Amino acid sequence: AGWILPQTADHHGANWEIRGRDSQVIMFMLNGGEEVMMEPGAMLHAMDGISPDTDIGSAFDACNRCCAGESIFRLHYKNHSPEPRSLSISPLTPGKIVPVDLRRYPGLFIQKNSYFATTGKDIKFTTHIVRSIGAFLGGQNVFLTRINGEGTAFITGGGTLIQKILQPGEEYIVDSNAFLAAEGSVTISAQLAGGCFFICCGGKGIVNTKLVGPGLIIIQSMDAKRAADAFLQGGGGDGGGGGGGDGGGGGG
Repeated sequence: AGWILPQTADHHGANWEIRGRDSQVIMFMLNGGEEVMMEPGAMLHAMDGISPDTDIGSAFDACNRCCAGESIFRLHYKNHSPEPRSLSISPLTPGKIVPVDLRRYPGLFIQKNSYFATTGKDIKFTTHIVRSIGAFLGGQNVFLTRINGEGTAFITGGGTLIQKILQPGEEYIVDSNAFLAAEGSVTISAQLAGGCFFICCGGKGIVNTKLVGPGLIIIQSMDAKRAADAFLQGGGGDGGGGGGGDGGGGGG
């Protein structure tokens, strides 16, 4: 009970809109001087007057992002014209986009490879270490990216995304690959998924992620690795699957 579809930012009056249902796109209308920071390769189109710039920030910031599995480069698209200009961006892998208001949910923890873009001022990235021996033993990514600032963070996940606001002391155990994001007030750790027989035969790996409130948590039903595995098992990797000769499978 209490799980709902993500409602983590209000787009009314904002300069962006998310379009599509699965492989989604963000459409921005940037006023003069406004910019968007994003992962390299995300831009779909940019009107004349919007130009890119790339940096790594400080060496410490770059190291933090590298440890968390994110790109060390920061790509900025800024409107240098006095008139509004449009920009569209999309994740590098198919997925849904979740906007998170960082003023409402400060210190956001996000899973590896889920960062997509940010708007606003004073955006800071740090690395959080999941302090659990189980995480090391289970091969779980022990580094999480943490985002602070005044603006909106856009993260991406696969399948169906749901969220819940945990009450103080409320605890949930989630599949480590299903964890997508959590508010900074949530305590994150790892624990063994079960006994030896379950670990060997249960199909859930060695550890799960433990989340203790208070705060927002977001989970996904289909992370990138699981989606890739399903694609390969379905024959998508050998070119033999695919659509028939009638051209079916057009855009819906």
